[in-house]
Amino acid sequence: MGTMIIHIRIMPESIEADVDKLSQAVKEKITSEAPVDDVKLSITDVAFGLKAVNAYFVIDEGFNDFDVLEEKIREIEGVSSTEIVDMRRALG
Repeated sequence: MGTMIIHIRIMPESIEADVDKLSQAVKEKITSEAPVDDVKLSITDVAFGLKAVNAYFVIDEGFNDFDVLEEKIREIEGVSSTEIVDMRRALG
């Protein structure tokens, strides 16, 4: 089986949210709920002081519980919403 590269955008509840703390909680949740080795995180400005946490990871294409994974991420305190932005097959 091949592998996939996944990009999930996580939006905090407010501009006052500690996105560094939120990003670490997201990383811990993804690594505990899905069979991934590493999660790369970035924080991007959205609008009016609101920042988004972007999580990137490689996973086996046999994994199909992305709805459950998104639900688990949304359970983190301070998370407003999640969105799978990109999902593509890794080549090479």
